[in-house]
Amino acid sequence: MKPVKLPLPARGLDLLSDETGLVEGSVRRAENVDIRRNGSFARRPGYEVVVPGAGFQAIHKTARGVLVVRNGKVYALDIDSYTPTLLCELGSEDPADFTEHNGHLYFGNAASLWWVPADETAPRRVGVGLPATLPSVEAHASGALLAGRYTVAISRVDDRGEESPTKVVGRIDLPAGGGLRLYGMVPDVGATLRVYLTPPDGDALYLSESFSAAFSEFIVSRPPDGAIRSTQHLAPLPAGDFVRGHAGRIYVARGDTVFFSEPLRPHLHDPRHNFIKFVGMIRFLEAVAGGVFVGDDRGVWFLPGNEPEQIRRVTAVRATRRSSVLVSGAHFDKNITQSDQECAVWLSEEGYMLGRFTGDVVSLHPERVRVAAALEGRSRFIVREGVKQIITLTAATTAPGFGIATDTTSQ
Repeated sequence: MKPVKLPLPARGLDLLSDETGLVEGSVRRAENVDIRRNGSFARRPGYEVVVPGAGFQAIHKTARGVLVVRNGKVYALDIDSYTPTLLCELGSEDPADFTEHNGHLYFGNAASLWWVPADETAPRRVGVGLPATLPSVEAHASGALLAGRYTVAISRVDDRGEESPTKVVGRIDLPAGGGLRLYGMVPDVGATLRVYLTPPDGDALYLSESFSAAFSEFIVSRPPDGAIRSTQHLAPLPAGDFVRGHAGRIYVARGDTVFFSEPLRPHLHDPRHNFIKFVGMIRFLEAVAGGVFVGDDRGVWFLPGNEPEQIRRVTAVRATRRSSVLVSGAHFDKNITQSDQECAVWLSEEGYMLGRFTGDVVSLHPERVRVAAALEGRSRFIVREGVKQIITLTAATTAPGFGIATDTTSQ
C-alpha cells in the first residue's frame, strides 16, 4: 500500500466546523502537543511535583521572586529549595490577583489589599489607617490660639510619609484663646500625627501641628497656618477581585464596580466620586499605555487616557473571567498589534481577543473557537523552544474540579 502524506495542521484547532468540513490545515483536538508554525507536532514536556499538597490557588513571578497563594495565605517561594515563607494572610480563600506598578507590587483578594514597596520586602496594607483610638480634645489654658470656635481634625502619617484620611475629633470654644489638649491616645511608635484646625470661627481646616504618635497626649498651641487639609473625604482603597495600576492611580474591581485612587495618592480614593459601576460581575481588568480595559456582562469597555472620565464599549463579546494577560506587541505580527507596546489579551466566547494600547480590539480567530461564557480562567504567556503561546487554564464556575486548557500560538 502506498503511504498517503496528510497535510500539516498549520491552522491549529477548529472547534466549530463540521467533522467532515474541517478547513484544510486544522484539527479538531490536540492534547498535550504544540503545533508549530509549519504545522508539525511536538510533544509537550512533562512536569514534576515540587511542593505537594492541596489548596494552591495562584502563583505570580516577580523580579524579586515567586509568590504563591495557598488556603488564603501568601508565601514567598524559594526557587532553589521550594521552601515557602509566609508573608501575610489575605483573610479569605477568594481568588487572588497580582500586579506591579511603578516598581511596587500589589496583590489581594475580596478580603484585603496589600502592597510591597519597591525598596522593601515585607507586605503592607494599602492605605494608611487612622489611629485605632481617636483622641479626645479639650480646651487648655496655654497656647497661641486666638479666641473663637475651632474644629479639630487629625490624620496619621506612617514611616514612609504616607498620610491617612483626616477625621474630625471635636469642636472647641476658646473664649479667651489658649490651646487644645489631645488626650487618650494609644502610643504608636514610628508614626506621626497631624493636627488640623480651622481659623477662629472658620470652616476650612489647615495644618497646625505634627508630633510623634508615641505620645499619649499633646498640647496644640500653634495657630493653623500650614497647608490645607488634603485628605478630606478620602478613604483607603477597598479590597477587590482585581487590582491594576495606570498613570499613577491604582484601580480595583470589586463585584460590578471599578474604584480608582486619587492622582498622586495611589492608596486613597474619594468614595463619593472615584468609582464606575458596570453591569454584572466584572470579568477582567487590564491596563495598557493608552488606558484601561474592563470586561463585564455586556462586553469589554475601554477607559482612555490618564483620567477615568470617559468610557466606550470596544466589543460586545463577553470575556472569560480572569483570563486576561499583558503581552508585548513585539511577539505578534505588526499587522495585528501595529506597535511594540504591551497589549491586553483575553479569552472570550469567540476565542482569544487582543486589545491594542489605543483601545482597539482584534478578534484573533472567531471562526474557529467558541468558549462558554460561564468559564473562568487564568492565562500565561510563555515561550518554549521558540514557540510563543498564551495558555489559559479554564474551569466551569458551576463545576469545581473540572477544567480544560486552551492555548494559541502567537501569530
